[in-house]
Amino acid sequence: MHRYSRLISLLILCLFGLDMMAQGPFRPDKDGKCSFNLEMDMRGHSITGLAIMQQGEGEVRGTVVNQMGLKAFDFIYNDTKQKVELQNVVKMMNRWYIRRVLRRDLRFLFSHSSNAHDRSHTLIVTSDTVRLQNTRQHINYLFTPLAHDLAK
Repeated sequence: MHRYSRLISLLILCLFGLDMMAQGPFRPDKDGKCSFNLEMDMRGHSITGLAIMQQGEGEVRGTVVNQMGLKAFDFIYNDTKQKVELQNVVKMMNRWYIRRVLRRDLRFLFSHSSNAHDRSHTLIVTSDTVRLQNTRQHINYLFTPLAHDLAK
């Protein structure tokens, strides 16, 4: 159970409606999806957008789009293999080193269910945000639920 990432745990909590998160903001819509505002800060540059995820059988599928609706990338996280596959990466991010960093960061995110730390990542989960810090590459990810998810 320790291997599930915080977002997988949040998605599972959303899908199964555990009492602990029944009052919380992480609730899926009628299709079983969770959607978050995503802020990525890296060395003076920031990207804001939406992260939309859906729990499937043994996997989490998601997409990241910017505020104007342009897709940055899609991803699939396999629970059993604990691997992330990136798909449809936008041209300016489609470099092997950027893909590697994204895969490692998403893998760390999905393989831990609560606050965690290793030599290059720090994961902080609160009741309404999920923050991942890549301390080696100086990248911060902040996931907050969308306003319509809070109203549910």
